[in-house]
Amino acid sequence: MATDWSRDNKYILFQWQSRQRAPRDVWAIAADGDGKAIQITNTPADETVAKVSPDGHWIAYWTGSQSFGLSGVQVGTDLFVMPATGGATQRVLKGFVSPGSPVWSPDTSQLLFFGNTGVPSPFQTNSDWWVVSRKGGVAVKTGAVDVLEKQPDATRLPDGLA
Repeated sequence: MATDWSRDNKYILFQWQSRQRAPRDVWAIAADGDGKAIQITNTPADETVAKVSPDGHWIAYWTGSQSFGLSGVQVGTDLFVMPATGGATQRVLKGFVSPGSPVWSPDTSQLLFFGNTGVPSPFQTNSDWWVVSRKGGVAVKTGAVDVLEKQPDATRLPDGLA
């Protein structure tokens, strides 16, 4: 379960799914234990891995179906950004597969995440770290996975040390 703190340390963001198997939504709860919970998202799709921007003004989260392709990875997910105080959401990116938690740039202008542009196969992978503007647009592949795959085995940590 992905969690994050509000920048004022007053709230903790988390994803929650009711026992009735409703979609997962993003919630915030007061960190002081007063029991006040606020529902941040409420759509028919699952919303997950909410992350607050460094300036505390934005929340980024993934939304999409919990259907899984033949390879067993989550398909059909989109990245959204919304004001931390509430308001209209903005789709930043559409259609990534098995995306990881978004990481904000220090100036909140960009988001970094690990994901795939398509369902990976044993012969080809589109997995990499990607960067996209907070305002939306085309995600830029960092190429980190390609660089790391070309490294000699001697420079890698032995299994079990990571």
